[in-house]
Amino acid sequence: MPVLNKFRHDLVDELRKNPNKLPLDMQMFIPLDCRTQRSEKTLSNQNTNKSKKSDAEFAFSNSSYDWPTLGKTLNSINYDSQIKNIQNDLTSLKHEYKLEIEKINNKIQHHSLRTQKACLLMQTQINTQQEIIDSTSSIVNDLTLNMNTNVIKMISNFAQLLNDAAHAEQQKNKLNIWQNKLTNQQQYMFERQTAFNNHIQNLDKLWFKQSNSIGELLNSCLIINNNDQ
Repeated sequence: MPVLNKFRHDLVDELRKNPNKLPLDMQMFIPLDCRTQRSEKTLSNQNTNKSKKSDAEFAFSNSSYDWPTLGKTLNSINYDSQIKNIQNDLTSLKHEYKLEIEKINNKIQHHSLRTQKACLLMQTQINTQQEIIDSTSSIVNDLTLNMNTNVIKMISNFAQLLNDAAHAEQQKNKLNIWQNKLTNQQQYMFERQTAFNNHIQNLDKLWFKQSNSIGELLNSCLIINNNDQ
């Protein structure tokens, strides 16, 4: 290893002549075979403004656990103050966010309550309309259609009795004409009654759809209020 030993000696000699080439705040340990005198143990840059540590501070004995003191490379910054300011800003933002959410929830609840009242009012109106439809349907069927049908049937039966009791051909012909007219009128009343019943059924279907829609809307409002609570 003569080449390596020569390189070590040359390097130490060069740094001994030019110690300013060493980095600041750094000490270089000199091997024993490269020392010119026994007291020479380290080399350091003489341009540093910091005091040199004694050799005892860097002797890594079993009784010492101190590390060499290094210069500060960063500016002194009060991180605690910055972190505290950030935490305060975050707390303020959270508080503002909470207040805004409460405002939004209050508005939603207010509109939901108004919608509930409107739904209940509409439901009452729809139920009232259904009651009116049912009562009107019953009156029309009983007092108009059914009564007229029964009257026409009674007159037709009475005309048939007169026709059976009549002996003159001319009288029978007149009664037959009246019976045909009564039969046509009876058929017409039957058709009107069928059309009226179909119309009532359509109104019932419409009422059912409206009632379901209002019920679904009312349930949605109730769910929103329960979630807000």
